[in-house]
Amino acid sequence: MNSDLVKEASPTSPQASKPRSPTKGSGKPALAVKKPTKALGQMLIERGVLSEDQLRIALMEQKALAMPLGKVLVTLGFLTEATLRDVLAEKLGQEQVDLSKVL
Repeated sequence: MNSDLVKEASPTSPQASKPRSPTKGSGKPALAVKKPTKALGQMLIERGVLSEDQLRIALMEQKALAMPLGKVLVTLGFLTEATLRDVLAEKLGQEQVDLSKVL
């Protein structure tokens, strides 16, 4: 039995403990790493459609009600569904679609 083969397969060897990233022929990782996106609340404040105080209130309500932040913001009347849809589409890098205008 070849001792080099046993050493490579051993879970205690340094080579065996290194995680290997999957690659496609080019030697680059197969899965692209997404860059971090801004938080929804921060995007809304930067757009000028939400104040920091409104965000603070909504975050407290979100914690108490265990609801998504967007739904809390609309329920409290701080945002319209259309504004939320537009900002979420931007955040996700998707085209926004108003289904009421599709049919």
